[in-house]
Amino acid sequence: MKRIVVISILLGIIPICAQAAIGLALDGNPAPGELDLALSSIISIGGISSDSSPYTVFLELEDPGTKGEWIGEPIKPPGEVWPLEVVPDYGYSGIFMITVGSIIEPPTPGLQWEVDFHCLATGDAYINLYADDQYTLLDSITIHQVPEPMSVLLLGIGGLLLRRRKSA
Repeated sequence: MKRIVVISILLGIIPICAQAAIGLALDGNPAPGELDLALSSIISIGGISSDSSPYTVFLELEDPGTKGEWIGEPIKPPGEVWPLEVVPDYGYSGIFMITVGSIIEPPTPGLQWEVDFHCLATGDAYINLYADDQYTLLDSITIHQVPEPMSVLLLGIGGLLLRRRKSA
């Protein structure tokens, strides 16, 4: 009977620990699902948690180098003393394995790590955050990269000039 009670307690506690709210942050605030950015923009993407439990996640940039790139590696906010372990290019380019905190030194709830993202080309860049099983998607951001307004204006003027030249 004691075994059944202990097993049921453990099974009840494990899912609670695994359900900590971990998500992506944009410049320190919870990230929207989609975002429009001008080419050559650099933004900070981070991990935010409402819990102080240690965890491991995988941060993925789909097709790195074509639509965007990471600048550096994830770092923790200044003044924090808990450990942050980062393994770059885990499996293939564009993925970081990030381990936050430990049982002895748990992380502080809130923003727990940040890395800069640089927009390279027009189109959509996809950033995904996976749980430590590498299959459970915790959060994602789609970044729609658009040309700067001046570039669009110059293309429009060029198109009008070509059209005018054809009609003359």
